[in-house]
Amino acid sequence: MTTPSVRPASFDRLLLDHMDALRRRVWRLTRHGAEEVVADTVELALRRWANFDPEKGTFYRWLVWQARDAARNYRKVTEKVWEMEQQEELPSGRVEPAQPDHAQLSAVLAHLSGVKDGDVLLRRAMGDTHQEIANDRGVSRSRIQQLEKEARGKLVRRAA
Repeated sequence: MTTPSVRPASFDRLLLDHMDALRRRVWRLTRHGAEEVVADTVELALRRWANFDPEKGTFYRWLVWQARDAARNYRKVTEKVWEMEQQEELPSGRVEPAQPDHAQLSAVLAHLSGVKDGDVLLRRAMGDTHQEIANDRGVSRSRIQQLEKEARGKLVRRAA
């Protein structure tokens, strides 16, 4: 049996009809990059359309196998990218900020030192979580969120 060289319109219709189910299934397979995996799955399905045999199973089951391949490929690529990023060395040395940037940063820091709980904003800017700051101060996470909001408001009012 020879396979036709032109993809039948019925295959395209089946693929379109199963897109919602495909998105849901891919979301369960991989939450990060789900849309990319869906796009890769569609690409694989369109390239491998001649491999689909309705006598061997449903179209959905065949499509899920394509999605698993696409998800596996996506994971391999993202792992390689992550490994490459980890191997890259950061340039040594220090880059001095431009003078206007330095002046602006100095002004903001001066305002923060005058703002009650300005250190909360500084720590948040440095990447500390609300919970870390709360643990250090002995208060709740929600209290730190309130202090952050108040300090931001004071800083905005002073800047205006």
